[in-house]
Amino acid sequence: MTELPRRVRQASLVPQLREAPTPPEPTGLRLPEEPPGRSPEQARDRMAAYRAGWVRGAEENSPHAGSEGEV
Repeated sequence: MTELPRRVRQASLVPQLREAPTPPEPTGLRLPEEPPGRSPEQARDRMAAYRAGWVRGAEENSPHAGSEGEV
């Protein structure tokens, strides 16, 4: 019984592409110690504004708006 052929990684690539390129050095001004993204206060404020907008939109676009029984 003969074995099935084994896959050889990157066998069909040209030699220039066989080696993984080295990752470029980060050019940003952010230091590794600095946390990414926004502060907890900014995230809280954004989520509160998002929720308030959601509630406001749900009230304005309610399928029951203007129907009988509402005050």
